[in-house]
Amino acid sequence: MMAFITNILRCCLFQAVLISLWMDVISGFGIQLVPQDPQVGQNVTLSVTGIKGTIKSFTWYKGETADTDNQIFFNINNNIALGAQNFSRANGLPNASLHISDLMKTDQGYYTVTVQTMNKSEATILLLVYESVLKPKVTVSTPNPLKNEEFRLICNTTNAEEIWWYKDNVTLFNGVNISQGNSTINFSSLKLSDEGNYVCEARNRVSNNCSDPYNLIVHYSTQNPNEADTSAQTVGIVVAVVLLVIVLVIALIYLLVIRRRNTKTTAPNSNASASGVVENDRTTIPGIQMAEHEIQYSSLEFAGRGQRMKPDPEPTMYAEVRRT
Repeated sequence: MMAFITNILRCCLFQAVLISLWMDVISGFGIQLVPQDPQVGQNVTLSVTGIKGTIKSFTWYKGETADTDNQIFFNINNNIALGAQNFSRANGLPNASLHISDLMKTDQGYYTVTVQTMNKSEATILLLVYESVLKPKVTVSTPNPLKNEEFRLICNTTNAEEIWWYKDNVTLFNGVNISQGNSTINFSSLKLSDEGNYVCEARNRVSNNCSDPYNLIVHYSTQNPNEADTSAQTVGIVVAVVLLVIVLVIALIYLLVIRRRNTKTTAPNSNASASGVVENDRTTIPGIQMAEHEIQYSSLEFAGRGQRMKPDPEPTMYAEVRRT
């Protein structure tokens, strides 16, 4: 019989609690944060709303329950009694709200208020204290990214709720292996198409910040120099061909100039006469005029120099003339 009565009392008490909560909901009793997303160093007010009637007393607690150990202070008719969780930056307002100045990260957590009017009302809220994200920095798994090798890009920052990656100002989505809360990009086998400028952006509810670009350049492995040699050979061949063409053009121009000069020089001589005329001690050859003293003569000398050659005596021939 006693157990039955106890169960009935429990049910009545439970229904009373539900009715009280329902009345609070109907009346709009609750707590609002002003501002809604407070940051470290700012002031915030935990504003109590929906109070019906005259406030007789109110109590604030740091925690999810209205336990004595969680009490910040108790205010009755503006007479304040400090609790175990009291701190100097927390102050009660006449409308039963709680004002916290110069927010710290340690102020984050649940806060509960009870307000006594004609009825007792209670509400709880979670206070989140935000910090601006620090400027991210992109670090790499190795300073020398090699083609066909593994490689990682890591976004290092703090206070970020989410991280976004961009390549050449385009958001990375498909085809990219991003892990650890989007903080790391994993390349299982680097390709030349992976080259570009990578930027990571850190965000939270109150701020965002971007890293400086990281320029990814894929190098060829020293263990497989054939690819690099092929590229070097291609460049060498192109340079050699260009130089060869330049040399051939120069040689062709030179030959044309020499041939034109020879043509101009030989043309007058071919029409000139081999004989000349001496006028006023000057020898004139068609196309050439020379003074007498400018002409050089050549002489021929034979053996027996210094001796005069006497002609052979001719036989004397006689003729007889007869008169008839």
